[in-house]
Amino acid sequence: MPLAPKFYVAFTKKYDNSGDHDPCVARFNGNGSLDSAFNGGVACVAFDNGGNREDRAVALHTDYHTVIGGGGISTVEDIYVTASVARDFSAGVGVMRLNSSGGLNSEFGNGGRVVFGGCGTGCTVNLGPTVPRAMARNGANLAVVGYWDPNLVDDPQLAVINATNGSFLSFRTMGISYGDSIFADVVAGPSGGFTMAGWAKDETVGTWQRMYFTSQALPEGLSNDIIFRYGHE
Repeated sequence: MPLAPKFYVAFTKKYDNSGDHDPCVARFNGNGSLDSAFNGGVACVAFDNGGNREDRAVALHTDYHTVIGGGGISTVEDIYVTASVARDFSAGVGVMRLNSSGGLNSEFGNGGRVVFGGCGTGCTVNLGPTVPRAMARNGANLAVVGYWDPNLVDDPQLAVINATNGSFLSFRTMGISYGDSIFADVVAGPSGGFTMAGWAKDETVGTWQRMYFTSQALPEGLSNDIIFRYGHE
């Protein structure tokens, strides 16, 4: 008998003509119908307390793990979504953690949500927006990658947070090239770390040439940066 597993889709919902957008997740059954057990099929989360701002879903990651306790063994499903979050002066990054029924997991960050980067309430120095592009989990760690845009020059950025409670473990930017460079994707790597890929400018082959590159993040820091010599404009 063929299996028909459930699947998720992250998207952004526009609520009105004032510009209010919020990230959402839909869960579908294997036959393409919405799974009503997941918050009626769709779960939407506001990072901006419902204000008329643009918070847009960027990436989704699902994780299944086994928990031993309470006299038995159970399987827990986590759904993580990262979003570009509008803030008072420049955009930041939001991460939410949902449970298998579509509700926010209260032990993660502030009621199931974490916001960092950009420049929000109380910010005195606007260093530019922080833009997420991808996310991945490796054991207890959750990585969110993208780029930071200070002074219109993009720098690759990696944030590693605790996948259970949302606390920050590290927050790094790196300038490996001359001018713009970004992380576009991330996967789990060796020793609890992560491997990122993206593009970077390398003036050794032309000031405006964009080259593919990879970087490996080990728990103790970034290492093993490689710029490939085949790129694109």
